[in-house]
Amino acid sequence: MNDNLKNLYNTLLNNGYAPPSFEQFEKDMKDESNLRGVYSTLQKEGYTPPSFDQFKKDMGYVADRKSVV
Repeated sequence: MNDNLKNLYNTLLNNGYAPPSFEQFEKDMKDESNLRGVYSTLQKEGYTPPSFDQFKKDMGYVADRKSVV
């Protein structure tokens, strides 16, 4: 489980949203359009998330790329 994703889930709950179970939420966030929707919601709620690419990485949906020389 990604702690950042769990914190995001709890933030939504605490702001009056009704996401599905955490397990379903975690699956739903694998769809980039759903993740972008949550990102936009955070912005509308007054949060200042990092760039979408960084947000996606923080939520655990982008593997770190290591350069191979």
